[in-house]
Amino acid sequence: MERIKSKWPSMGLDFQDPMMKNLAVAVATTFSCVAGGMYIYRYIQKYKIKQRIKERREECKMSCERMAEHLNLNGLSLEKRNSILKLPIKELQSKLQSGELKALEVLQAYQSKALEIDKYLNCIVEPIWEAEEMALERDLDTKKKGILHGIPVSIKECFCLKGYDCTGGMCIYMDQPVEDDSPFIKVLKKQGAVPFVRTNIPQTMMTFDCSNPQYGQTVNPHDHKRGPGGSSGGEGAVIGGGGSILGFGTDIGGSIRIPSNMCGVYGLKPTYGRLSVKNNHPFQRGQPIVKATTGPMAQDVDGLVLAMTALLDPFMFELDPDIPPVPFRREIYEDNRPLRIGYYVDDASSLSATRC
Repeated sequence: MERIKSKWPSMGLDFQDPMMKNLAVAVATTFSCVAGGMYIYRYIQKYKIKQRIKERREECKMSCERMAEHLNLNGLSLEKRNSILKLPIKELQSKLQSGELKALEVLQAYQSKALEIDKYLNCIVEPIWEAEEMALERDLDTKKKGILHGIPVSIKECFCLKGYDCTGGMCIYMDQPVEDDSPFIKVLKKQGAVPFVRTNIPQTMMTFDCSNPQYGQTVNPHDHKRGPGGSSGGEGAVIGGGGSILGFGTDIGGSIRIPSNMCGVYGLKPTYGRLSVKNNHPFQRGQPIVKATTGPMAQDVDGLVLAMTALLDPFMFELDPDIPPVPFRREIYEDNRPLRIGYYVDDASSLSATRC
């Protein structure tokens, strides 16, 4: 009111006029009500978001608990579980291909272990309930088996999986389940893999920590006082803790490599465009200079090789024509000749600037 009164003379108006005075009071009151209303609205919106975050965390917790109860009733003996968990991926693949092990048995072993370590690490966003049905389909399928037949794989939360939210740790994307799998997930399923858990990420995935308002803080599997790295921190933690044998993350500036180093697992960032990122959620839209790429994370190098061999498949090139149709070149990978690495120490930019 005083601010309006002080400007009144400069506007050529008589503040002593009762009509003008009443108008000033009305304007000031209106502005106060609008500002107060906006404040109340924002407060209510924040309260609703906090409540939904709390509910979302509880939903994820309950989902994990229900899965654990299901496994206790229908799962494996501890001895059988541990015998599966200790197998390296090449041996596991061989036993699944021969039928010596069933996909459902392997799935239950890793589900049980992943949920066990999640109590301490908070690395899992939620279990994938369709995994058991997928594993049973693999066991009943009489067709030619895919390279990843029956192998359970963990998936970073940012991958589009039909029926599940894809938030990147951002609350604005909650309660918006995607309508279809990304091409990358479709290729994994075609090759026989069984996605079984979704793993935690930092908010926006643009940092090397692993915490967000929805799912909380993930910790390191080897030291619970430390972080697992990011942004594929949930993947690093679940694989490093033995809850997954093969998983998939994304990397733009270290998001696979940092958690792999911190959690003691193996990771690969392929060249951008080598694996499809089509139809993944565009969190970094508008940033075209350095682009994120999809890559595998595993308990050993053989897991990375197996994943790349399976993914560089004609089906991926069909789903995403932007990917060069070049398969995994095993002859180059197995070549024992020393590598030749090229680099430069000066790009002659100063010389070019002088000439201009």
